[in-house]
Amino acid sequence: MKNRYGFEMINGSNSDFIEIFPERTNAKVRGYLANFSLKNRKCVKLVVTDMNANYQTVVRRMFPNAQVVIDRFHTVQLAMKAVQSVRTGYQNTVDNRTRIYKILKSNWKLFLTNESKYDIFASRWFKGINQYAFTIDILDEVYTQCPNLGIACEIYQLILRAVNSRKEDEFVALLKNYKTTGTPMDTVIKTYKKYRRGIIESFRVKASNGRIEGINRRIKQMKRTAYGYAKPANFFHRIRLQLLNKHVLTSQFTKLMTE
Repeated sequence: MKNRYGFEMINGSNSDFIEIFPERTNAKVRGYLANFSLKNRKCVKLVVTDMNANYQTVVRRMFPNAQVVIDRFHTVQLAMKAVQSVRTGYQNTVDNRTRIYKILKSNWKLFLTNESKYDIFASRWFKGINQYAFTIDILDEVYTQCPNLGIACEIYQLILRAVNSRKEDEFVALLKNYKTTGTPMDTVIKTYKKYRRGIIESFRVKASNGRIEGINRRIKQMKRTAYGYAKPANFFHRIRLQLLNKHVLTSQFTKLMTE
């Protein structure tokens, strides 16, 4: 659908808003970026993005000197979705009155938690089954009945550790030694191999899409409190008004609070 929020750019160093463009097709984005001189575009050294192939095609063509960096959050998120896919897939095959179903349904965050945060010396309360138990015992119980989830979670933890610690060698070893498992993780690893260069680059630099995700949240909040816009263009004008004039708005608010 045309004229919908599709492409946003900010300065990753200071969060300064650059533009929100109501199209995300390659041709439209290239046409917009072509308004900037090649000399200026050659000055761009780093572009952080997700694993959207369209964006990377545009970046490499329009910013010839820029290094593409895959945002670390999206690297982990891809593996996270694979774990969720295995969990819900198995969950939907068992009776909803069974113990295993209740564990999977009510404690889904457990399978996405960094294993370094597991407390192996104390029991905790588990919703659904309504009892205290050791985390490791619950995981063993689930993995025994659903081996594929155990496999997916093991790989997920390896990915999480490599990304969080930014250990390039561990990540490269994971890709090199990975064996097909018949789970959605196969697709994840295949995607990682495709974007290997950008992912590894993210281990070497501090840049991320954290700032732009924060702005996305602000935009969503504007949309929720706007009671609707008759024309999409008016919504874009509102976004530009608030984000481009953030320093003015901040000073006005500070003045109001001190009066």
